[in-house]
This record gives sequence, structure tokens and C-alpha cells, in this order.
Amino acid sequence: MILTIYSLIAVIHLTSSLTVDIPLQSYEFARGGNGTIPCNFKPQKADNPSIIISWTAQPDNSADSEISILTYYHFSSTPDNVDISDEYTNRASLQVDIVKGWANLMLSSLTSKDSRVYQCDVKIPKDTQGKQSDITTVVVLVAPSKPICAVQGKAEFYQNINITCRSAEGMPVPVYKWQSYDVGNNPRQNPPKATDVNGVLSLYNISADTSGFYICTSTNKVGSASCNLTLAVMPYSMNIGSTAGIIGGCLVGLLLLIVVIVCCCRRCRKKDTSEEYAMGSAEDGEYTDKEPEELEARQDKRLKSKADGNDEHDDRYDDRLDRDDQRPLNRQYDADRYDDRRSDYDDRRSDRYDDGRSDRYDDRRNDRYDDRRNDRYDDDRRNDRRNDYDDRRSDRYDDRRDRYGHPDDRSRSPNVPANKPTRG
Repeated sequence: MILTIYSLIAVIHLTSSLTVDIPLQSYEFARGGNGTIPCNFKPQKADNPSIIISWTAQPDNSADSEISILTYYHFSSTPDNVDISDEYTNRASLQVDIVKGWANLMLSSLTSKDSRVYQCDVKIPKDTQGKQSDITTVVVLVAPSKPICAVQGKAEFYQNINITCRSAEGMPVPVYKWQSYDVGNNPRQNPPKATDVNGVLSLYNISADTSGFYICTSTNKVGSASCNLTLAVMPYSMNIGSTAGIIGGCLVGLLLLIVVIVCCCRRCRKKDTSEEYAMGSAEDGEYTDKEPEELEARQDKRLKSKADGNDEHDDRYDDRLDRDDQRPLNRQYDADRYDDRRSDYDDRRSDRYDDGRSDRYDDRRNDRYDDRRNDRYDDDRRNDRRNDYDDRRSDRYDDRRDRYGHPDDRSRSPNVPANKPTRG
């Protein structure tokens, strides 16, 4: 009985004191829209000379102080006044009616940052008992952003792949659903073993029948968005073929490079051999078999001219004889110069090529050019040929002189034997 009396007294006391109430524990508003949070209060007295109503919000970090949104001042002696913080200027306002006992907070241009806990606080002098404040949670809803569809894994025969779908934004968290279409754009059920969990569609042991179009829809209570992709499952053999093609192309390119290098080496070797032959031909100074006959013919012509009394040819002939006498010396000089040039060429050639190739090439070249030089520049053979030619030329010249007589004897009388009788 005593306990019942105390309870009744407490209820009467509460009903006679200040009471602040927000009807719902949470409110949801769309991002970019407007929202109103109601706050009802019932004072102990109907008429109060002064009332202060304030709205605050809890910070993102619990260590920070509360965020002040606005404060309303009601005094019977002065007009009502509202203070709004700079952060909420032009975004927050208050709908208030002291007589009816409500002070609603209105927010505009809501963003995701406005999702937090809000508190309504009412202060009345001499009415400090009871419930002076109440809180509620505001959730700013965000429609799902356009999701991104992607394939994880290789879309090849007998492989397992995942098709993912994810929206970067969305409050509350979106719900994802996949829909499959065949290559003819006809709806179809997902394969029996496929799983669709939280936007990830898992496909196992895929084949050509798995190819087609896939559409993912991201949905929450504010809105929805979708994305699609085309899946083409390729045979495994095509992958092997492309790899083999790349390898074959590399081998062909390598073979062509080797052919080009070999051709260039052969061309350089042929060019060096041609220059060597040209050098030898230019500096040989060959003494051919035709030269004695040509000299003999010219000799006969000059002797005949001398017999006719033409001394100019005789002088030229004597000069030519002097040059002929000097020819062996000139040829010997040319041979020495050729040997020097050939030695210089051999030195340059040995620097250009490695030891193995230089040795083989020098052996073949020395054998070939030593034979030619022995045939061309053999001193004994050249001297014998020269002596034979001089003997033949001297014999013929003596015969012709005896036949025609010496040109200087024409002005004198013929010799007369001592025993020849004179005319009477």
C-alpha cells in the first residue's frame, strides 16, 4: 500500500514537470532533399516568461564538442530571437509554437555528412524537473551510383570465373541482382551451380553456352542503377594458337636476321677479294710474249727509215733503247712497291679478321698469289727472255746494216781493193 502511494506521487510529479519528446528514434531523408525533425515539449506551467530551445548534433569524433545548429530565445518582454551557426546558415531553420508546445528543426540540401544523432533541448526557469531533452538519428539516403561490371578470371573453356557488380555509393547498402541473356538476347536462368552473392556471380566450368549478355541491377529504397557486359567464352586451343603464332613469328624474324648477316659478310669478303685482284693487276707490269714481236716490228721499221737517211728515227730508236735498258730496273721497283703495298694490306686485313679466319685466308691467298708472282716476276725467266730478244735484235740489226750499209758511209767512195788495176 505504501509502495503504491509512492508510485502515484511520482507519476503526478512527472506529469506536472517539463517533458521533451521526439516521436521517432530515427528519420530517413533523401540526399539533396529537405527534412524536418519534430520536437514536442510540455512545460509544468502553461505560461512561462522565458524559454530557451536549442538543437545540437553529435560530432563525427566523440572527443570533439557538440555541433551547435541553432538556439531559440523566447522572452515575454522582448521579441523572439534565433541564433544559427555559420555552418548551417541558409540550411537550418526552426518551426516553433510555444502555446502548442513544439519546435521542429528543418534541414535543406541534405548531404551524407548530415547522417548523425540530433538532440532537442528545452530550458525553462523554475521548471528543471522531468525530461528536458531528447535525441534521434537522421539517416541521409543515397541512391545507388551506376555500378561497375567486371570479369575476374579467363573466359576460356572449363575455367571458373566471377562477374562482379559494385556501386561506389548507396545508402542504405544496395542490393545486387544478376540477370542472364543468351546470344539471341533471350532471358535465361543462371547455371545450376552458379552463385549470386552480394553482387558477385560465380560461374563454374564455363563453356560456349555460358556466352551471352549479363545485366546487374543495384537497388535500395531511394533508387536503382544497372550495368551490363558481354561475355564471350573462347576455346582453349585459340589461346595456344596465338602463342604458337607469336613464337613462329619470332623464329622467322631471327632466321631473316641471320640470312642478312651472312649475305653482308659474303659481300664484304667478295669486295676485299676484288680490291686485292685489282691491286695485283694494276701493279703487275706483266711482260707478255707479244712484246718481243711488237718491238721487232718497230725495230725493222726504224732500220728501214735509217737506211733511207732519216736520222730522226735513229735518235728516237737510241732513246727507246735507253728506256728498254732501264725497264728491268723499273719493273724491279714496281715489284718492290707491290710487295710493300701487299704487306700493308695484309697487316690491315689481319687486324680486321680474327686469328683463325686470317690464317686460313692468308694461306689460300699466299698460295694463289705466290704462284702468280713466281710466273710473272721470275728474274731468271725475264733475264733469259731479255737476252734472247737482245741477241735476235743484234743479229737482225747487223744483217740489215751489212745489207744496206751504214748511213754515214754513203758520202764516202766505196772501198777499192789495193790490187785492183786503175783505169787508163
